[in-house]
Amino acid sequence: ASVALCSEAHGSTVDIVAAPGAYLMVRISLVPPDRRYPLGHTKIEYLPAVFADALIVLSAVVDSRYIRILLPTRPGRVFPGRVVLFMA
Repeated sequence: ASVALCSEAHGSTVDIVAAPGAYLMVRISLVPPDRRYPLGHTKIEYLPAVFADALIVLSAVVDSRYIRILLPTRPGRVFPGRVVLFMA
C-alpha cells in the first residue's frame, strides 16, 4: 500500500476513535455553571483536540515507513517530506 493510503487510513481511524470523546466533551461543556465551577465547564472542549493530536502522533510513530521516508537520504540533504511535515 502507498504511504498516502496508509496515512489516510490512519487519519480516518483517528477521526472514528476521537469523535465519541469529542461528543462527550461538548455535552459536558454545555452543563451550566455550578458551585464547584462557577465559570462553567467550557474549557473541557479542548481535551478532545489534545487526544486526537496524540493519536495522530502515535499513528505516525507506529508505522515506521513514515519515519524512513522523512529522513534524509544523504547526509546534508533535507528530504522535501521533512520540510512539508514541519510546515504543516
